[in-house]
Amino acid sequence: MPIRLRYKNDPAQECTIRPTPFVSISTNVLKNAAGDPFGVNYSITLTGTILADEGSPYTVDNVSSLGNAFGSRLPFGSGLSDPSSQPNTVGPYGKFDSDISHQSTNFPNDGMVDSRPPEQYVHLRDRASAILSKQRVLRGLFAQDGQRLEISDIDGDRAVIVCYPRVLDINFEEGIYINTCGYTITLEADMLLYPKGDNDANLTPDLEGLYVVGKAEQLASGDAYTGLTGSPADTGIFNIYDGQQGITEKKLIEEFNARFIQDYNEDWSLEVDEGQSERYDKAVNPNQDTFLPRTYRISHTVSAVGKKHYFDPNAGIDLTADQYLDSDGNRIAGVEDGVLPAWVQAKKFVQERLHYGNPSGAYPNVFGQIGKGTVSLVNQYKGFNHVITENVDMAGGSYSATETWIMASGNALENWSASINSSLSTPFVSVSIDGSVRGLTEYTPSGYHTQERNNSNSDKYGVRTGFENAQLKYNEISNSGKYGFVSDIFKRANNLVAVELNSSPNSISLSTNEFTGEITYSLQFDNRPTNIISGVLSEQINVNDTYPGDVFAVIPVIGRPTGPILQYVGGRTEYKRDVNISLVVDYSKLPYGKTRNPLLLKKPSIVEPTATQIADLLKELSPANEPGIRKYFISAPTETWNPKDGNYSFNISWTYELDK
Repeated sequence: MPIRLRYKNDPAQECTIRPTPFVSISTNVLKNAAGDPFGVNYSITLTGTILADEGSPYTVDNVSSLGNAFGSRLPFGSGLSDPSSQPNTVGPYGKFDSDISHQSTNFPNDGMVDSRPPEQYVHLRDRASAILSKQRVLRGLFAQDGQRLEISDIDGDRAVIVCYPRVLDINFEEGIYINTCGYTITLEADMLLYPKGDNDANLTPDLEGLYVVGKAEQLASGDAYTGLTGSPADTGIFNIYDGQQGITEKKLIEEFNARFIQDYNEDWSLEVDEGQSERYDKAVNPNQDTFLPRTYRISHTVSAVGKKHYFDPNAGIDLTADQYLDSDGNRIAGVEDGVLPAWVQAKKFVQERLHYGNPSGAYPNVFGQIGKGTVSLVNQYKGFNHVITENVDMAGGSYSATETWIMASGNALENWSASINSSLSTPFVSVSIDGSVRGLTEYTPSGYHTQERNNSNSDKYGVRTGFENAQLKYNEISNSGKYGFVSDIFKRANNLVAVELNSSPNSISLSTNEFTGEITYSLQFDNRPTNIISGVLSEQINVNDTYPGDVFAVIPVIGRPTGPILQYVGGRTEYKRDVNISLVVDYSKLPYGKTRNPLLLKKPSIVEPTATQIADLLKELSPANEPGIRKYFISAPTETWNPKDGNYSFNISWTYELDK
């Protein structure tokens, strides 16, 4: 049973170890704590013996005390001392031969192998040096991981088992090294491959090796992979093994997303997020508010430690997949023909688990079990603000990802606080209310794409950004920025004091952050009288009544020390009422046109509802509506309108007479 190793994976350097060591192969199925398999390790132990003057490898040069008597090499026995007849050497230090086939010429007639490496002449006193030199060659042979190892039948004409192992240990037993030296070489492989028939081109993995498959996709007609940790029994992959003439390692890696890991952890956590305020979700039922006292935060962490996987560099495995390339389209560090880095294997596994635990990519249902039986979240809760953080340890061969969601009932969260102020210097009570609105979004970490948002066939169709949701929420609580009695912000402030507050805020301060999807506000209310004219920034109404007085003459008298003579001439003066209305409107919303008409048509006395409100106010202040008025006259009213600063004034005067 020959043992061959392709030195540096070079087919021209097949090194056969003779005497053939004993071979031990053990299988370790990797399972998590729940008993689910996720991979397999094969431990291969070679237990052999080094002979001082026989076998392969040959001893190195310049060992013999005979010096150069027989040339630069140690001499060969059996008439092979002629340098021209020496074997063609390969491998480390050139101490394995390629001329000797190590195959039987009589088999299967007698079952014996009659071809063997030639015997070297090694003087008794040089035996230790020869054994030590062969140890050096064996160490050199196994100095590199991922070399092709072949185990053949006794005739050695073809490989029975092929693998690309990692070297774990090389141990030479102690001794005086006169004739022999025992050794043990421990290897580890991810897969054992078998040639199909006499064809070495389509190596087929062991069945238990199929535990490394991962991606959930159609394997064959009617056979769908469920995605459960790669268990072949659940996938139907055992059933199609024979139907597809065996599954090659190339197919496993390219089509079935095989990933090789040595350990992994997966954790879900649900915690209360007390930093977020209570929510009233009107979207569930417009006629009935749903009280949800808090929000939650869900975290999902998956970490894995991969194995550096070696395969046939000439197998033609496609390494142009996105998972093997950087942002520039070049292979990432460590990915080579025949080698897949450990951290890449870990990343493949972790990303698969993220997708499997959350198939929709938006709502972390965890098979419908998160919070069930404990918190028992109501159906109104949904997952928003999906964020994924990654951690790559290339040297440690590990990869981890943590994804988080905010669980809320609506598409925005709000926090607010209020303070009340009063003073002896003013009769008014002031309430300041400060708050923030943070919009949530159902967009996945892949980001926002306009083409997807506008595509009716996309699952992201019509999905709003966090800032857009923040705007909707702010408009909801502020009555679209108009405030007033119906706005939630005013109601909160008004409920804090015993007096009735003016629904128009004294001051408004807003700030926005589109990138964080946040709007902050600061408003101040007090109990000053409510404006009569709606929609104005400020108003002043002055009413001046002039009542009748005596009609008299003032007659100056020269030299009169007591002053002029006052003489009543009979009669009384008239009744008068002067009214002045001064308003300040929001001039920033006035459309400035090229003609005067747009400006003039925006006067408060023309546009509604201010026109009607001003007219009603004048009717209320007019003496015409007072009892006992016999007649009245109106002096020419005056109106002033400055659209540049929003100032408007109206002046009117009545002169009237009583019936008594």
